[in-house]
Amino acid sequence: MPVGAAEGQTRTVTVGGERVVEKRTVTGADLTSPQISTSNFLIESYFRTAPGGKDGTLIQKMNGTGYSLRVNEAGGVTLAAQAAEARASLASRGAVNDGQWHHVIAEADRKARTFTIDIDGKQDASGPGLGPVASLANDADLYVGGTLQGHNLNGAIDFLRIARGTLADAKTTIDELYAWEFHGPFLHDFTGRERPASGGDAGAIDDDAPGHARVATYIVDQAASGAADTNTRDGGAAVQDRATRRRRGQARRHRLHHGGPV
Repeated sequence: MPVGAAEGQTRTVTVGGERVVEKRTVTGADLTSPQISTSNFLIESYFRTAPGGKDGTLIQKMNGTGYSLRVNEAGGVTLAAQAAEARASLASRGAVNDGQWHHVIAEADRKARTFTIDIDGKQDASGPGLGPVASLANDADLYVGGTLQGHNLNGAIDFLRIARGTLADAKTTIDELYAWEFHGPFLHDFTGRERPASGGDAGAIDDDAPGHARVATYIVDQAASGAADTNTRDGGAAVQDRATRRRRGQARRHRLHHGGPV
C-alpha cells in the first residue's frame, strides 16, 4: 500500500478539552503520515555527502504533485513542491557537499507563501513558495537517499524528519532548536562541563565530566555505623568512592523508576 493511503487504518486520538481518548478512523489529510496536503511543512535532516557529491535525493514524495529535498548540481540543497497548477522551488546559497556533516531545515509557510532554508543553525535562503490552497497530496511512495530513477545520495543520513508545521508553528526558532539539538543537556551538565563519551552519570551535575570541580561529601562508613568517612582525594576534597556513588545512583534510579522508596 503506498505511503499515505488511509484505507482501513485507525489512530487513537485525543479530542475535546476533557482529555477523553477515543478510537476513530482517520483518513485523508488528517492521517499522520508523510503525506502533505495543504498544511505548512518542515523537513529536517542531518547528513553529509562525499566530497563534491551532487544530485542526490534526501527525501522525495512526488507523483505529479508532491515535495522533495535534494542535494542539487551546485552542491547546495533545493526544496521543491509541485501542486496541480503551481510549482515552487528554493535553492540554498551555501554548499553542503564538502564531506562534512550539515544540519538542514527546509520550511514551507503556506499562508505567507514562502520557502526558507536554514543550514547549520543559520538562515541561508528564503523565497516565494506555494499558497494554502495548493495540495501536494499524491499516491507516490516515500523515497529517502535515492529514487527508482536514480539521483542516489553519495553520503550518509544520520537524522531525517518531516513535520506538518514550521518552527514558528511550534513557537520556537532555529537558534533555539539548534542550541538544544547540538548543545543540549545530553552533551553538557548544568555547570557547562562536557559529558564524557561514555555518557557519564545521570543528573544535572555530572561527576564524571572532565575537570569537574569536586565538593566535600560525607558518607556513613558501613563498617562502623555513625562514623563519617572523610577519605580525601582530587585536590583534597572529601568525596565518596566513585564506584560506590555510581552503584547507589543506579539503585536509586531503579527505585524511582519502579516506584520504590528513595
